[in-house]
Amino acid sequence: QRYDAGGHYAGTHSERVSLENLHRVLVWMTYLNNVEEGGTTRFPHYDLDVRPQRGKTIIWPAEWTHAHSGGMISSGQKYIITGWMHFPDADATFPANDTDAKKSPGHG
Repeated sequence: QRYDAGGHYAGTHSERVSLENLHRVLVWMTYLNNVEEGGTTRFPHYDLDVRPQRGKTIIWPAEWTHAHSGGMISSGQKYIITGWMHFPDADATFPANDTDAKKSPGHG
């Protein structure tokens, strides 16, 4: 993702806010460049601002307790890459009955 000077992610949000992303457990974000002024990642529940530094990776729970936002960038750009660690589809992982278990890969 790229944010230019004057840009930011203003809304404080968490990762597990709908049925489509309830499987998310952890969030990770890596800063791809240094940002001299602004552009911090803010975690208001902890009064914590993380300064963007090239190569720094932060990991946090994908819960409301770690809602966050991105601060305004005063000059230059901010580049980040993000991802999630999640549980796979529970229906595919845990068959509903013994017949389904015998059809699953690795069984039978």
